[in-house]
Amino acid sequence: MPESKKLEWKSILTKDTKEEIISFLNSHSGIIEIGVDNTGKILGVPEKLKNEYELTIGNWIRDDIYPDSKNLIDFEYNNHNILIIKISEGKNKPYYIYRKGPTTEGVYIRIGSSKRRATHEEINELFRKSSDGSFESDTSNNQKLHFTQFNSLYEKNNFKAKLKTLGFFNNEN
Repeated sequence: MPESKKLEWKSILTKDTKEEIISFLNSHSGIIEIGVDNTGKILGVPEKLKNEYELTIGNWIRDDIYPDSKNLIDFEYNNHNILIIKISEGKNKPYYIYRKGPTTEGVYIRIGSSKRRATHEEINELFRKSSDGSFESDTSNNQKLHFTQFNSLYEKNNFKAKLKTLGFFNNEN
């Protein structure tokens, strides 16, 4: 199986791998295999680097990737000494490199079989999509609400048909 939008191969673990992890968190689930070259040749991870790689990834998850993604990333070695990193798509987007913030320097997305930095517009879209619908289930701390401005516009412009269509009124108004 060649590299694809859900599979990435890396010969060794580098900071680029952290950016790949973030791109999967922001885009869709995927797998990164460390110890496989770009042609698919199995190299494996040398025994002396295994603990270092695990520690590095653990530190990235704890210190470098924000918001918290520890429940979205799992990693282990297979019987060919390939480090398999499984990443689930996150819900609290955008995910980014903590010290760079949710900027074009810190947010990565996956397009096709490669990662790239997100644009300002893409970052805004990630924020928007991650909060879609949440306002509908949020409760206002101020329950003594009044809609005098709205009511005045409503009366003046005969919004009733439009508001009924939008679901603001039921059949009993």
